[in-house]
Amino acid sequence: MRAAAAFVRELNEAALPQIASVRVDLYGSLAATGRGHGTMTAVPLGLEGREPELILPEEVEARLAASASDESLNLAGRSKLQYGPDGIILHPLTILARHSNGLKLMVSDAAGSTAHEATYFSVGGGFIIREGEIESAAEELESSKSALPHPFRTAAALLAHCRTS
Repeated sequence: MRAAAAFVRELNEAALPQIASVRVDLYGSLAATGRGHGTMTAVPLGLEGREPELILPEEVEARLAASASDESLNLAGRSKLQYGPDGIILHPLTILARHSNGLKLMVSDAAGSTAHEATYFSVGGGFIIREGEIESAAEELESSKSALPHPFRTAAALLAHCRTS
């Protein structure tokens, strides 16, 4: 849901032509476990602009029922697009280079030309990273490590520091 919602935010920020279709591809373990982990439910809700922290369980069921009845979704909450059970394509044996939990999202115009696309990785704990942001996140992590005012490697060292402070 988070990756699809982030993609929708990108769509809202870009001046795109009229969007006619959306495609979602899941890769690796995200594709292999998608049904069991709720990914097949979460992605369409994210494409509608829903956020996991802000949607109630009864809203999920109601929205999924409405979507299933006419095989559509409201992309970004505004553009109604055809979207049926085959709206997510699974590639469980294909692993993207950066991470085993990958998904690609793409929207096309009426002529079938790609209007916007992005690749995201679900890296655990509810966190996502967009392709191209991994390197900057690694650099930020490294710089934050050197900025610790009271570094420690063990719980004992942390407790010792707490006793002296």
